[in-house]
Amino acid sequence: MPSTVPLTIAGRDLCRARRVADEFGGATAATIDLRRGDLGLQETDGYSAVVATVWDSHLNGLRFAQDRGLPYVSISSGLVDIGPEVVATRKGSAP
Repeated sequence: MPSTVPLTIAGRDLCRARRVADEFGGATAATIDLRRGDLGLQETDGYSAVVATVWDSHLNGLRFAQDRGLPYVSISSGLVDIGPEVVATRKGSAP
């Protein structure tokens, strides 16, 4: 079912971003560069939120959102934080 809310899937690899966008139906794809403060995105694109799902060591995604007054959420840092717990649990767990 196509989304009624405009959605852009951004990634470092445009082909992969396009594949994911196609799965959402109606989403667009864009290339980003996490080393740049503007993420390499055009200012005219009019984004209304940023959701980070990959580790951004420079926090440029967060700054991009803050500079534009956009909501921001990152699930990537949580994935990094729970890594040791997942490994520790698995080590003593039954299969």
